[in-house]
Amino acid sequence: MSEQVFIFIQGKTKPGMRPKLFDIFNQLLVPKAKSNSKQVLVSWCEDMQDQDRFHLVECYESMAAFQSNSTLPEFGQYMQQAQSLLAEQPSFSMGKPKWTKGL
Repeated sequence: MSEQVFIFIQGKTKPGMRPKLFDIFNQLLVPKAKSNSKQVLVSWCEDMQDQDRFHLVECYESMAAFQSNSTLPEFGQYMQQAQSLLAEQPSFSMGKPKWTKGL
């Protein structure tokens, strides 16, 4: 049975701020994701109908890997810089996969 944990985040930026938020994500979190073998999937998606909405999907090998990643200084920096760009608090949910193709 898989111990993987999926994270689903949906958010909305203030008008026109989604590219700026992605720049901060790319600067602070992408390098860490690329070097973290326990973070097996990260996908930042632009909503196709709302130019200010974004979706983020992450998959970690385990809950411990997710928790470890959440304590990185870069994550805190990202959250601090993102706050002023957000129109609302992002929604956050977690799931344990029953079936996955491609991972």
